[in-house]
Amino acid sequence: MIDKDRQIIYVDYTTLAVFKSCRRKCQLGHVIGYRTSGHDAAIDFGHAWHAAMEAYYDSQAGGFHYHEDNENELGKFRTRKWQLFPSGTVINPVKQAQAAFLDDLKINEAQLQTTLEGPERRSVERGLFMIEAYTDRYRNELYENILWPSGEPMTELGFTFQIARYENFDIVMCGFIDRLMRAVMTKRPVLFETKSTIFALSQFIKQVKPNDQITTYFKHIQNIMPEIREAIWDCIFVSSRQPDMSKALKDRYWMWGIDKDKDFVRQPTSRSRSDIAEYMIETEEWALEYAKHLMSGKQWWNKTPSMMTCHFGKGCRFVDACNLNDQARSNFLEGRFIKKPWEPFKMIPGTGWWQE
Repeated sequence: MIDKDRQIIYVDYTTLAVFKSCRRKCQLGHVIGYRTSGHDAAIDFGHAWHAAMEAYYDSQAGGFHYHEDNENELGKFRTRKWQLFPSGTVINPVKQAQAAFLDDLKINEAQLQTTLEGPERRSVERGLFMIEAYTDRYRNELYENILWPSGEPMTELGFTFQIARYENFDIVMCGFIDRLMRAVMTKRPVLFETKSTIFALSQFIKQVKPNDQITTYFKHIQNIMPEIREAIWDCIFVSSRQPDMSKALKDRYWMWGIDKDKDFVRQPTSRSRSDIAEYMIETEEWALEYAKHLMSGKQWWNKTPSMMTCHFGKGCRFVDACNLNDQARSNFLEGRFIKKPWEPFKMIPGTGWWQE
């Protein structure tokens, strides 16, 4: 995540969050980019869900986003384009969202199980009908698209802003905002951050504050839209329920184990100027420490001092490597993982990313 030509160090919320918990995990997973060769159902499902939501709100604006490959004297690059549907086209936003969900799974070669029957709750079938249930749940929602002068909706907004400076390098925060909408009643802009989870929503919504990811978005958006005061933590619960045909007589989504009223929750939150200022002070300190490690040339960054962190939840995928000596560790990592560096700045306008 170093652009030596432009003298920029890119960082994002996820990288700093991992760096705070364990420097070595950050180095292995985000800087070197060790990845398991298999697929993660949570990541694949979440990515496809975001693609579906982008397509749903894009189609409400009468068009769609697509990626275009280009080439010039510097090399190949990719841009994100907006296209209106042809005049007179009958558009079904739900069908557009479901098609985008399937396309995203195909593009990323996801390996989600197809039907509800199976050990994994995240399936293609459940996802498709959750899209229907979600859009039905919020069919009369109190928010509408904000459009650029071109008519393009504010979905999947890439952003960058400078955090600090380390030696001759600018440290730049980057990321994507799911979408910006406008409250119908107040006409005020509202941030939306969508998350799918297998955890109970009654507890998951409490993660809304403190939440550095949302605060990061506020920091960026308030620079260009000072009037924004609110964000929506848009939570989607992926259940393990099986179909209940007796309940489906009243609500057809129970045919797929989906509770339309309980599986979707939107929690509003806000950030004061002091919240953002305090966050930026802390973030600058962590970013400078990250940059120091990034430029140090050390073979191995220090691991977390507490093994409790290594085994919490699913545990760290690198925990076995930490117990080996240097050469054995290198051999273990090269044999167990593939390399794919974490590059959050890809596809963000102005970052100068050139497609390989």
